[in-house]
Amino acid sequence: MQPFLFPTSEAFSERGFTASGSGSSRESIVYVDIGKKSIESRVARDGVPIKALPINPDRFDDFFAGRPSVTQKVVSQSVPAGTAVPQGTTIHLELAEPSTIPIGVIEGVLIDVAEQPMAEVFGSLIADRPDITRILARSAETDVLSAADEEVIVEAFAATGVDLIEEPGRDVGAAMTTLQAAWAFGQ
Repeated sequence: MQPFLFPTSEAFSERGFTASGSGSSRESIVYVDIGKKSIESRVARDGVPIKALPINPDRFDDFFAGRPSVTQKVVSQSVPAGTAVPQGTTIHLELAEPSTIPIGVIEGVLIDVAEQPMAEVFGSLIADRPDITRILARSAETDVLSAADEEVIVEAFAATGVDLIEEPGRDVGAAMTTLQAAWAFGQ
């Protein structure tokens, strides 16, 4: 995959894109899988197609400049991720703001933090914690945690008032699932 940078509405226009939703003047990286054929997305609401409308770049930038961006995450979709589908297949996405999603919507998280919003868990356990981020990166490759990684996780949760014990839903495995969920949805 190749990154596309979308810093402003101007970048959308220069690349031939149109937008009809909110955006941010803050630069972000969006990974786009570039194939040999152009893919045309068809967006519909209640079965009625939504036409892509051209934007006025000056008005767009004036309106969104300085406004906080609202992040939405895909929390479910009608076709499982990674499933190849024929061209033209409709895929229903459900979006939510990380600040409102309780981490307990993910199976296997710590019982003690299940009602906390994902963004809150991210902020208290992952933000400004490069050691936790490194553990998450390593866990993407293997499900086995080293004793040192387990110790870091135990200490991180203890610092937030959650003691891990050898009991399902309160152990290091549930803590790791909690961290993975917060990493995926909490930013």
